Amino acid sequence: MKPMDQICIRRQNVTRIWDLMSRNPRMTRQKLAEASGLSLMTVTNLIDCLNRYHVLDFQPMVQPQMPGRRNAGRHADLISLNTTRHAWVILDLTDVHFRYCALSLDLATLPSSFVFPYDPLRDYSLNLKDFLRRVRAVMEQEQKTREILGVAVVVPGPYDVTQDRVNNKRVEALNRINIKALLRQENGLYDYYVDEDVKFSVRAFSDLATQHECEVLYYLYMGEGVGGAVLHNGKVLRGLNAVAGDAAQMLTPDGTSYEANLSLRTFARNCGIDPKPSDSWEDLQAAINRCALSDFSRYQAAMLKSAELVGSMLHSVSCLLDPSQVVIDCPYITLYQDQFMAHIRARLSTLLGSELAAPQMIPSPYALRCVILGATQVLSHQWIERVI
Repeated sequence: MKPMDQICIRRQNVTRIWDLMSRNPRMTRQKLAEASGLSLMTVTNLIDCLNRYHVLDFQPMVQPQMPGRRNAGRHADLISLNTTRHAWVILDLTDVHFRYCALSLDLATLPSSFVFPYDPLRDYSLNLKDFLRRVRAVMEQEQKTREILGVAVVVPGPYDVTQDRVNNKRVEALNRINIKALLRQENGLYDYYVDEDVKFSVRAFSDLATQHECEVLYYLYMGEGVGGAVLHNGKVLRGLNAVAGDAAQMLTPDGTSYEANLSLRTFARNCGIDPKPSDSWEDLQAAINRCALSDFSRYQAAMLKSAELVGSMLHSVSCLLDPSQVVIDCPYITLYQDQFMAHIRARLSTLLGSELAAPQMIPSPYALRCVILGATQVLSHQWIERVI
C-alpha cells in the first residue's frame, strides 16, 4: 500500500471541507471543524488555502447585541462556495439528445445550458461535431465571466481510457469515436473526465455508504437506459471490462436482457404510449405522468410488471454482491415511488427466503439528477488534486 504523505493528507482534508460546504451552503470555521473532526487551526489553514483560488465567499455572522455589554473579538464568518466566478460543465452523451449543462459551484444550473436538436437525417458523428462546436462557442462566452474548473463527459457505457473508446449498446455509433481526442480537437484543452453515467451517479451516495458503514452499496438506474454500479468501501468497483455491477445486461428467463424490459421506452409502451425515436426522455416522462393521472389501472399494471422484474434482478445482485444497501433511481415511477419500492421489497424478500437478510432498499432522495451530483463531485475532487 502506498504510504500517505503530507500532500495526500492535505488533499483529503481539503476534499472533506469542500464536500461539507457542498452539502451545507453556509458554515462557520467552528462548525466545519466539528463536522469534519479536524482541529479549528487545521480548518482555518485549509480555508485560507482554498481562498487563494477565489472559490469561497465570506459573510460576517450577525451577532446578537447583549444590553450593557460590548461585543469584542473576531466575529465568525459564514463561509460558502463562491457562486459567481466559476463553473462546472457536464456534456451528456448518453443518448442522441446531447445536453450541455453548466453549473455554478453551488450546483445551480446556469442559463447557458441547452439540449441539442439532433437531426436524424444526418450522420451521428456530424451531429456530435455540430453539438461540440456549439458547446465551444458557449464555453468561450462563459469563460468571459466564469472560469471553467472542469468538464465531465457522461457516456452510456464503460469507457476504456487506453483506447479512448466507449463500449455500449444504447448508442452504438458512439463506440467508433475517440472521445477525448475529438473533445480536444473541437473544444480545446480543458480538463476532461469521461465516465459511464451510472459510475458517476453512484458517487452521489458515497457519503450515505460512509455514514452507515456500508461495505457494499448497489445503485440501480432505470430511465432512458438501465444500468447499475457498485461502491465497495467507498470506491467504484469496475472489474476486468469496467462493467462490474451492470446487472441490466443479465438475461431474464425468456432470454431477453433486463435492460430491454425495464427501460423508459418499454415502460411507456406498457402504458399504451407509442414512443418515437425523436422523443426525449423528458417528453416520455411527461407522457407517462399523464397516463398515471388519466389511466391509473394501466400505469399500475406497468409498474407492477417492472417491480417484479426488478425484484428478480436484485435477487441475483444480492446473491453475487451481498450489498448492505440498494439505491433505486427510477424517474418514471416518481409519482408512486412508495408503492413501487414496496412491491420490489416484497418480491426480493420472497426470493431470498427467511435464511438471507434483505438489503436496505432506498429510493433516490435527490431532486437533482444523481449523475450531475456524482459528476460535480468527481470534478471537484479532480480539481483539488490538481491545485493542492
